[in-house]
Amino acid sequence: TYAYLHFEETPSLAHPHIKALYSEFPGHPYFKFLYAESLIKNDQINEAKNILGELKKVVEGSVSYQRVETSTKLDYINLLIEFEEKRYRDAIVVATKIIENYQMELDWILLFSYIIRGKCYDLSGNRGMALRDYKAASGMNSYYKASNEVKKLINKPFSKQRRKDEG
Repeated sequence: TYAYLHFEETPSLAHPHIKALYSEFPGHPYFKFLYAESLIKNDQINEAKNILGELKKVVEGSVSYQRVETSTKLDYINLLIEFEEKRYRDAIVVATKIIENYQMELDWILLFSYIIRGKCYDLSGNRGMALRDYKAASGMNSYYKASNEVKKLINKPFSKQRRKDEG
């Protein structure tokens, strides 16, 4: 699921796997967050919003050392929802919260937060801020396809039409 969602960027292939894991292991917090992300990336926003309560309970029930990770993942799910629902100012606020408070060991959510915030800035007409975020993302983990996308975004602003053509 993780490979299909993040490395290959083929959420339609991820969804059946994570849906099965989410159903088979309903108490597993990691599967809950991946399932929510898969729902969003497969244009099932309302279904993802329906399980936000479950995700909030995971954060609330996490022990202190897990709370940083679970709360960051919840913020990321909220970021995806704000972006997909075209609430770009709200998405920028959530992305900024993630970026400024990032404490996770792996930087994948940080990378994606910079990219999404950059896209929001592009869509809002603030190319300078978008470039700043794309350049920050370009210096991060190169194992993700998103790293290739960032190089294109540095040269050409993001637009919703472009996203449909490339996605």
